[in-house]
Amino acid sequence: DHRSAKRLHSLPFIMFRFAIIAAAVAVANAACDNACNGHGTCGAEDVCNCYPNYRLNGEVDGDCSDRVCPFDVAWVDHISLNTDKALSTDRKGTTSANDKGAVHNYAECSGRGLCDRESGTCSCFDGYSGKACQRTTCPNDCNGHGTCEYIAELPYGTVFGDYVDGAAIDTNNPLVGAKPFNFSSDIDSRFFDAYKTRQCKCDAGYGGADCSLRKCPFGNDILDVDGSSNNQIQAISLHAYAEATPAATTDAVAAYTNSALAADDAKRAAMRDFALAFTAKTGERFVTKPIRFGADTTETAILNALMELPNHVIGRTENTVDPITVTYTHAAGDMTSGGGVATDMYDITIEFKGSNVQGTQHLLEVLTEECGEQFEYPGAQAGCAQQMYGTTIPQFATDDGATNAVYSHVKQSQAADLQSYECGRRGKCDYDTGICQCFSGYKGAHCEDLTALV
Repeated sequence: DHRSAKRLHSLPFIMFRFAIIAAAVAVANAACDNACNGHGTCGAEDVCNCYPNYRLNGEVDGDCSDRVCPFDVAWVDHISLNTDKALSTDRKGTTSANDKGAVHNYAECSGRGLCDRESGTCSCFDGYSGKACQRTTCPNDCNGHGTCEYIAELPYGTVFGDYVDGAAIDTNNPLVGAKPFNFSSDIDSRFFDAYKTRQCKCDAGYGGADCSLRKCPFGNDILDVDGSSNNQIQAISLHAYAEATPAATTDAVAAYTNSALAADDAKRAAMRDFALAFTAKTGERFVTKPIRFGADTTETAILNALMELPNHVIGRTENTVDPITVTYTHAAGDMTSGGGVATDMYDITIEFKGSNVQGTQHLLEVLTEECGEQFEYPGAQAGCAQQMYGTTIPQFATDDGATNAVYSHVKQSQAADLQSYECGRRGKCDYDTGICQCFSGYKGAHCEDLTALV
């Protein structure tokens, strides 16, 4: 009615309505944007304090509607002024020193991918993988003929002798019986990409960046042979304890009695042996059967052990001429180890002269670690090969207590004049099959035979 309408338009009522509206506006202004989307708390000045891994448009806080993607060391970045530690930015935008980044800052998706703000996952560019795109992929996944390895895990060279041999004595490193050095063991692994960059480590017989190529046999150019060329000679010098009698312990085999341990030590001393590993140019690595120290260590025993390696990798005897020549000398107990214990000295030379092994070959490796059936003798390891009693090689030995150290080692004592070419330089390798396609007038696995006068 007329009186009710008059009350609705009266001054006090109008003021009351404005107060209600003003209060509502004030409440609205006090709320954070989108209530922080449930991923944060509303703080001072109506700014969200986002929970970890949430922000807006890649910036700190905002309405906390976007996910943050994983961070890792950036692939490409400006150099930090602090050469010892990197200035890294965390997900909250805080810059701090971090010794894991070296001179690279941390970046979302490592700077090699785009962040999906809905899921918080990185979409890596081609060639990169990992939750933060922090590592490279290997081309074509190495085609099933190799493994994808970090550069920190890749060996220096092919065999141990590629890094250190008897030509460069190093008192800090053993010269025999060791594995090839790699990035992580011998080079400062603080380099930022030691565990980021990867490449294929191809299986034996395969090569190429993606291990897609079959390797062909290697050999000397048949026309380079003139009968007066020098062959490669490798010299092995071993200084082994005269009596390999490790301290008796009941920890290895609880059932052994002291007398049994003593008898076993004597057996082990009498059975000391070693093995040789030969790595062909195609990458195939073969280990000889154990070679006994003492009476059984003769030129013939060493020759046969190498000649019996599979696939005739050393070669065959042709016209009564062996592909290698072995010499061996043994001097009993004429050296003294660093601890003053007498050692036997074994000197072995191997000349590589057969067509399969002409030219420079990888240095032989000497294997001396024990490997045998469990419980056969104290300290034996089960489940390994070749089975050997092994022997103990001291770090160094001195000649009759002299100050000049003499190290066990393998080195090249004579360089080869001949070369080692794929397909002997007289054929083309079919990388699909690994078979040499010899040119006209040549034949053989690596085109080592003439079929006509050229």
